[in-house]
Amino acid sequence: MEQKKKYPKGFFMSTGIATGIPIGLAISIALDNFAFIGIGVAVGTSIGIALESSFQDKGLIKKSGIPIQKRNKQLLYLFFSGTVLLTALLIYYFISNA
Repeated sequence: MEQKKKYPKGFFMSTGIATGIPIGLAISIALDNFAFIGIGVAVGTSIGIALESSFQDKGLIKKSGIPIQKRNKQLLYLFFSGTVLLTALLIYYFISNA
């Protein structure tokens, strides 16, 4: 009998958010209004919540999320460094077009 893969708690939420950020960025660039970047995060979060609950109902979510803590710390550092870089680029963009 084949054993199904179990996912750590919060896996689909973080994957949904990580997928939604580029979607929001693409929408923001297409509309030339960076206020729409939050749309992607909201869409990604809702998709992540739906997937998480679906897989939890099937029993494919691990009860303990301890192994993912180190990975979360690395993703947090990556997210903040990307946020700082994006903020610096936006400041440069607005200053150069002023």
